[in-house]
Amino acid sequence: STKIVLSAWCPTMDIVVLVTADQQLQSFRLNWERLWSKQPATSITSIQWRPDGKQIAYGDEEGNVVVLAAEDGCEVERRRVFLGPSGAVVGLSWAVCGADARGGR
Repeated sequence: STKIVLSAWCPTMDIVVLVTADQQLQSFRLNWERLWSKQPATSITSIQWRPDGKQIAYGDEEGNVVVLAAEDGCEVERRRVFLGPSGAVVGLSWAVCGADARGGR
């Protein structure tokens, strides 16, 4: 069995995303049906669901934040937020901005 090092429950659906010690990123339904699995090239250091459950972001040891689509795990966006040898992303949070904050899209 593989040790789970990070986990995050979807705020709107019966889905959990797990990061294992061997750096597998896996998405499961509550009945343990696997939806998708990925193995990023760098170690994942944090994960966080978007509040509406449509995307999940992870941070890695090289300072990247990667946003994935919840339904299939496809990469939506990637940003380098830290540079240098000790730039691991250790925490993530979503902020509501613009039209979303005013009740729009």
